[in-house]
Amino acid sequence: MNILGDPEFKLEDIHDVNWGQVNDLLATDKEGEWVDNDTGWVHTPVTISVLYQPCCGVPSNSQAGPRNYVVDNFYYRSLVSVIHEKISGMNAANHHLFHMEPYEMLWQTENHQQPVCVQGELYTLPSFVDAYQKLQDSPPEPGCNLLRAIIALMFWFDVTPLTSFGNAKLWPLYLFFGNKSKYRRCKPLCHLCEHLPDSFKDFATAQTAGGKAPSPALMTHCSRELFHAQWKVLLDDNFLQAWKHGIMILCADDINHQFYPRIFTYSADYPKKILIVSIHNLGKCPCPHCLIPLNCVCNLGMARDMTQRDTMARVDNVQRHSRIEAVQRLIYEKNFMVNSAAVEKILRDTSLVPTANAFSNRLLSVGFNFHSMLLPDLMHEVEIGGWKALLIHLLRMLQSVNDQLLVELDRG
Repeated sequence: MNILGDPEFKLEDIHDVNWGQVNDLLATDKEGEWVDNDTGWVHTPVTISVLYQPCCGVPSNSQAGPRNYVVDNFYYRSLVSVIHEKISGMNAANHHLFHMEPYEMLWQTENHQQPVCVQGELYTLPSFVDAYQKLQDSPPEPGCNLLRAIIALMFWFDVTPLTSFGNAKLWPLYLFFGNKSKYRRCKPLCHLCEHLPDSFKDFATAQTAGGKAPSPALMTHCSRELFHAQWKVLLDDNFLQAWKHGIMILCADDINHQFYPRIFTYSADYPKKILIVSIHNLGKCPCPHCLIPLNCVCNLGMARDMTQRDTMARVDNVQRHSRIEAVQRLIYEKNFMVNSAAVEKILRDTSLVPTANAFSNRLLSVGFNFHSMLLPDLMHEVEIGGWKALLIHLLRMLQSVNDQLLVELDRG
């Protein structure tokens, strides 16, 4: 700004502009594009409970109960309204591209008598076929004879830095519809999630004995609590009602259908996955899908490992709920620290964390197991993740033996 404001730069329009005031006006704008009833964006405060942290991990009743911390302006769109807008907004020209019924794609060669099942789209997968058949076999709504269809929801989640040198960031949640081909899913619908603001540290410090800075364990716990508090807003009563009883929408073919939303996939890297399923980072059981111990990860890919993935799969059930409720009573009623020995004794063997999972709280009643929605993240885990680092290391080892070996490798 010093360069642009220099008199020799000859930009008289900006010489006397108070850029600090302009920045403040932009930051406090409440009537911008987010608050737009036409696009369905709404905002609401999200509240989490912050527990009192005693000194030295000793439980104390010197302060009565936790205090609430409110994060203002969580911007989101109702999932039901997004679904309704998507279906009702299709015209006759692209209506056929939205697959309401699944099918199998088979490939047969001259050398094989039995055709091979080809899986490339979500609406051709066995999981979609099973969900569709289960819906058709279930009793319809009383007095309803409409055609019933599955709405396949696919979520992506990753952090988006807002500056090159600062810590400001957004946590967008992208939603795609699996009923459309992967080659046409090019316009994601975004639900912006908040991250903990800097002011939270001051609030948390006031909840710590002696005014000490909040522990990393407390900050991590509150971040988990905020994430799932936001998901509880998205998984509201309207969404749960649509899951159970469907949404009647008039389609482009002038026929009313009853649509039932189902969550099929949630793609994220490993740090986000453990946040979604509420487990410890690289804990005793580090996998978000199964309970295989960390010391058995070396068996990855073996026949025994493949069997254990099924026999030791994580499930969301009443026992899991009971554990979380027990540790939350210790934390919020008896003021135990979130990483105290009493809490870890209950949760350590399955690497759980003392956070009430939003997917479990809202969707366990309809038989949804949220562990099954997580998919491998090829970008983070393969393209720029562990496999890439391993490949580079192997190439360096090859080069250390003989540079000519790399040339041979390239030639091959």
